[in-house]
Amino acid sequence: MISFLTGTGMLEIRLNEPAAATHWDELVACSPQSDVYYRAAYVLAAAELEHSEPLGLIISSRNRRYLLPMLLRPISSPDGQSWSDASTPYGYGGVLCSSPNSEVAFPDVVDFSQELLAWCATRQLVSCVLRSHPLLAQDWLFAQAPGIEFISIKRRSQTVAMPLQLWDDARGYPLGMSKGRRSDLALARRNLRVTWGVPSDQRDALEQFRIFRSLYESSMRRNSAAEFFYFPWSYYERLSTLGPDVGIGIAWHDDCPVGGAVFIAGPTYTHYHLSGNNETGRKYKASTLLVVEGAKWARQRGCRVLHMGGGMHVNDSLMNFKRSFGGEHHEFGYVILIADRGRYSSMCSFSPTRWPYDQQMVSCVAYGSIA
Repeated sequence: MISFLTGTGMLEIRLNEPAAATHWDELVACSPQSDVYYRAAYVLAAAELEHSEPLGLIISSRNRRYLLPMLLRPISSPDGQSWSDASTPYGYGGVLCSSPNSEVAFPDVVDFSQELLAWCATRQLVSCVLRSHPLLAQDWLFAQAPGIEFISIKRRSQTVAMPLQLWDDARGYPLGMSKGRRSDLALARRNLRVTWGVPSDQRDALEQFRIFRSLYESSMRRNSAAEFFYFPWSYYERLSTLGPDVGIGIAWHDDCPVGGAVFIAGPTYTHYHLSGNNETGRKYKASTLLVVEGAKWARQRGCRVLHMGGGMHVNDSLMNFKRSFGGEHHEFGYVILIADRGRYSSMCSFSPTRWPYDQQMVSCVAYGSIA
């Protein structure tokens, strides 16, 4: 294992080293809040999007231990200077508290923030962004009080989580589905079939991902998606190493693939990660059928919740689609720890600039799922 101490109470683990990645996954698995977004394989996949260095950061403070999957990202300002920043990976990872036996109190938040700021100073970072996990009671991340001036809190919106115990066994769908969604499911079942891939090896996964990627990028073009959402092939290659924790559904009309969806799963939660379809898939409601098939897969794994995620904007069509399956709403957001206020302000003043310095960008939290 390759790791090194960077300061009091802090330890870095290089996740691009196989032995170190295995050790990190063992630490994550020991937490009762373990989820797939903290896995080394997912962090490595996210590093492909951000062209960044994947790390596992461990902070020990006040008898607590926090695990942070972290990406170190080189950035270049428009005036030619080269800096670095850090963030937890794209998605809903955030901070994993490995000893959540009691509520995280404000003194814990202060100490955690000071330790993280010290790490940023050691690394000479401009900022560090922590995305929250909406299902893991991470409101403590958003605590703000006098004396913590270097934190900026961005509460984004809501996500939807479908409880998988509420299920109609006779009809094979969640009880909370709206009438219109049930009608779409009936149409889809009459016209489409789904092949479900839980890859037995990486080659199987890559073949499924090739079909999916074509459908997904077709949806991205139709919706004029930002460049960020056109994921490189290396992202799918990394996701494939999740093995049985990634599920890939393809909807077919006759012998033609018309829709696809990717689900990733941990011990408790399955996440609706990406989806896409073509015009035939839209006509026959492939996305509805794929969500129900993904929910079945999650139930078979013993997961309690299918996390549908949120929309691109508040109350948009994507969010309304996800709500129509029923479920509970959860708030999510992110916290920006500003390590170098002068450089941070300078980055924010440039136009155009990149997230998190451009506060209008939403790619940090929205998923590429298209209804």
